[in-house]
Amino acid sequence: MPLSIRNAKVEKLARQRAAEHNMSVTAVIGQALQNMAPPTRKGLAAKLRQIATELQLSSPGGGRLLTKDEINAEWMD
Repeated sequence: MPLSIRNAKVEKLARQRAAEHNMSVTAVIGQALQNMAPPTRKGLAAKLRQIATELQLSSPGGGRLLTKDEINAEWMD
């Protein structure tokens, strides 16, 4: 089944990687697609909430939320 790459930079990169790895362009594209993680919005949101909670609990502010003025003071120094 034919596939047309309409972006010259992408085509050039695919051909370069194929030559570098002694693979066909089709194999390079297939491997790149297989290596892409499927999007998981629910998993990402849960992970971000977990990270935010851990950071909040370990913050020197005693786990409280900072005010906008406190955040600005930290970044404007």
